[in-house]
Amino acid sequence: MFAREFVAGEGLLKLKTLISEATGNTLAYGLTAFAKVLQVPDVQAEAFGVVDNWLIDRVYQERMTITNNR
Repeated sequence: MFAREFVAGEGLLKLKTLISEATGNTLAYGLTAFAKVLQVPDVQAEAFGVVDNWLIDRVYQERMTITNNR
């Protein structure tokens, strides 16, 4: 299964790095990919293990940037 191979191949760490550094469409695609991984039962535990304050802060930071630029 793709999701299992993705996690085994350090995909979550690479995705975390992408989300941490990206902006615009790249960030949106990264967050969408992460949300999709969270929906796969076989890898949910590993994916939720990556979710911590970094992701919450990143999403909040991006949201505030968008709000302030309006």
